[in-house]
Amino acid sequence: MAIRILIFLLVLFAIDLYVFQGVKVLIQNRAVQTQRIIAYAYWAISAISLGVIILGQYVDWHLWPKILRTYAFAIIVIIYLSKILVTVFMLLDDVIRLFRLIGAYIGMKFFSTPQEAAETTIRVSRLDFLVKLGFIVGSIPFFSMMYGMAGGAYNYRVRKG
Repeated sequence: MAIRILIFLLVLFAIDLYVFQGVKVLIQNRAVQTQRIIAYAYWAISAISLGVIILGQYVDWHLWPKILRTYAFAIIVIIYLSKILVTVFMLLDDVIRLFRLIGAYIGMKFFSTPQEAAETTIRVSRLDFLVKLGFIVGSIPFFSMMYGMAGGAYNYRVRKG
């Protein structure tokens, strides 16, 4: 059982690392202090999420207060569901970058002189549009589910009719 949890945690950590690459693209034009704050906040939230999962393995989570147990695991699911949505867009961006890299390599190898090829380095940047779109799409379920948990759970009316 411990090996399954370890694999699960490694997959979640890999998702965290991959999404953080997109976060770095989003904050690259900000002040250095702002970048540090965002990076620390990102990794603190990830560490707390993974820590709660680890804690749930060693401490019987059935004994936790029901509200803590419900909200802790719901928030973790919401966070990682949103990160998986961001990952889809970042994977699409990486596939496009791969094809652009292959095209640049073929163009350099076959359509330039040997001296130009030796002096040229191939750099393919991320498409900012896809990264930003991924974070926008990932934030929609995040904020709507957080609103549903925090304020919208009892905000309803019963209509007789």
